[in-house]
Amino acid sequence: MAEFSTVYLSSSFNDLKSHREAVYKALNELTGVKVIAMEDYVARDDRPLAACLKDVGACDIYVGLFAWRYGFVPPLAENPEQRSITELELAAAHKKPRLLFVLKADAPWPPPMMDSVTGDNERGERIGALRKRLLDERLATEFADPVSLAKSVSNAVSNHLRTPSGRQPPQRLQREVTHALYLAHHPADAELAATLARELVVGFERPVRLSAEALFARDEPTVSAREEYVIACHAAAALITPQSLPALLADDAETSLALGVLRGRTGALALLLSGVDDKQVPAHWRADARFVLPPADTAAATDADIDTDTDPFSPARAWLAARQPPPGCRSVGIPICAVAMTIDELTDLETNPALLARLTVGDQQQYAALKLALEHDGIDWQHRYGHSRRSWRPFRADGCSIGKITEDIADEVGRRGAVRQRQCHVRLQWYPFDALTGNDARLRPVYRAMARAGCMVLVDEISLFHPRLRETFQNSPFFNNDQVAIVTISPFDPGRERIEALLEDVARRRLAGAFDRYAIEYDPQCELAVGDERRLKRWLHANLPATLARLQTPQPDRGALGALAAELGEPALPPKRDYPWGGGGRT
Repeated sequence: MAEFSTVYLSSSFNDLKSHREAVYKALNELTGVKVIAMEDYVARDDRPLAACLKDVGACDIYVGLFAWRYGFVPPLAENPEQRSITELELAAAHKKPRLLFVLKADAPWPPPMMDSVTGDNERGERIGALRKRLLDERLATEFADPVSLAKSVSNAVSNHLRTPSGRQPPQRLQREVTHALYLAHHPADAELAATLARELVVGFERPVRLSAEALFARDEPTVSAREEYVIACHAAAALITPQSLPALLADDAETSLALGVLRGRTGALALLLSGVDDKQVPAHWRADARFVLPPADTAAATDADIDTDTDPFSPARAWLAARQPPPGCRSVGIPICAVAMTIDELTDLETNPALLARLTVGDQQQYAALKLALEHDGIDWQHRYGHSRRSWRPFRADGCSIGKITEDIADEVGRRGAVRQRQCHVRLQWYPFDALTGNDARLRPVYRAMARAGCMVLVDEISLFHPRLRETFQNSPFFNNDQVAIVTISPFDPGRERIEALLEDVARRRLAGAFDRYAIEYDPQCELAVGDERRLKRWLHANLPATLARLQTPQPDRGALGALAAELGEPALPPKRDYPWGGGGRT
């Protein structure tokens, strides 16, 4: 049984842009609905006929909007009756539930958007006849403006989805991943991006999300919009052309940040190079793949004529297909963050006296004692750090990275864990800690919202000795937050009592709230001093489904419960314990 209903949105384009936007947004807010629209091919009237009619045939509900333009008429060879693509879509949906909406005759409308006024009398007569037929046969509902239209369409689709038994379509899950690809491009490359989007998802069941702002988001609203849409996509791609490359190079830091966001949230980023040599693209623009694309005027591919040996889009399409979940399976993103030093930060801590001086005397003594203990036990901990936080290898210098460990468990959970029983595929969405250490004001609201809803945080206990990381973590939305599933990881196997005592003292003093959850409240989503890979994997295997459940059903606010309890004069929660800040004392 399908997990969603597809709605095909049909209309002429240039005259109904604002109306389409309002309807598209309203339909996307409905539960259990996926919208297919011409924007998924190309944002203009002369969209590809074959692809449109194929999607009409595959949709569950057809929604048609009609104003005063007849619309684009495809060439005679494929359209002998010379009907508009909008009317052809309407005819193709004759066996489908059709929800039709016609602009009121007395609604204000710009004359340049009326075929009868612009001089094309044949098209003016045709749209007039089509409107009359839809209204005379009582097939359509009239509308006057975008707001009322969006409400009417939303209500009509919702009513249609109600079965005789009254059963509703499945609820749309929080952070559900519904699109195959997030394609970011320069505004000047909009036409090429739409063409590529159409080619890359031939045969796919999920649409593409196009964005002309993602690579150039410079303020909080556009950053937030990018965040909202990219977390709903299984992979990301950035289109690099001779038009866009100079602009991207001119603000390299922002470009690197944008690409990092796309890669982190989706887990996979490709650079699509069109008219650009790979050597022109900086190596530090990190991506999982780079594809050289054919010229923009390459003929479109169809399901029938794809030959994997000659199809120029085949490598990129195969890469994208490998990042999609099984057909019919719903996907949900789980936010995750790693708090660990990079190799550069460790070097700075070891060689910069000014940085080390920011630690208290007690902290410096504990850090020195910990290093001696690790050296005494032959633990090569310093080589476990890499150039990124996700490349940190928590258990052995030659072991798996934290990114690899968590991704493997997420796949395992998706195959046979509790999440599988909910018919959900887990998609880890990484939120680099660098956005907080860099104090990017535009991203802090994103991280606050993510922490409030629920997420997972993996903390390296040794990294808590780094003053900047420690201070940033303590000021972060993750710190002592009951909605956050948190695990701290030690650099040694359990059983070394001397090292364990040192690190436990650090954890108690640095993470008092987390220690209460671990030692007093026995919160299974809070685990401290994990010293071996199997134990971490067991914790992840149990807590990925738990975090998913928390995302869908947020837990009560403990602070609010405590305030209510105080008002009633009753202790609702165990009292917090005070842990001494220095000297290794315990309570």
